[in-house]
Amino acid sequence: GARAGAPLIPLSGKESVTLAGGGTLLVFQVKGDPIPGSEVSYESMGALCWNAKRGCYRYGFVSNMGESGVLDGFYDKDKKQLILVHAGKSMGQPLAVRSVLQLDDSGILTRTYSDALHGSAKPSRDFEGTYTKVR
Repeated sequence: GARAGAPLIPLSGKESVTLAGGGTLLVFQVKGDPIPGSEVSYESMGALCWNAKRGCYRYGFVSNMGESGVLDGFYDKDKKQLILVHAGKSMGQPLAVRSVLQLDDSGILTRTYSDALHGSAKPSRDFEGTYTKVR
């Protein structure tokens, strides 16, 4: 996520999504290209599964930028969106995030965005991404 009030930095890279646990777990791994003007690249790993006890999807993640958390996810089939909510910590500050993953008619991820409340800063767009399937 972006630091509160900072402009979004254009990033590129690859995200792989694989099935694990007999098809009950989606594992996401992001390997970013170096951030412009830096040798640093963003990397993260997460997993999504259905939690019958909570009646929602659960997504846990960690990144090399100090982010981590567990999100509850709710699918809106009319809008073909998975909406994830998270409260945790980023860069030492409290953080609340709503992420929306938009899917096409085949269920393929096409776009995502996140809006955040970070510390005492005003709400901001924390992340935007568009996806193209690559084989």
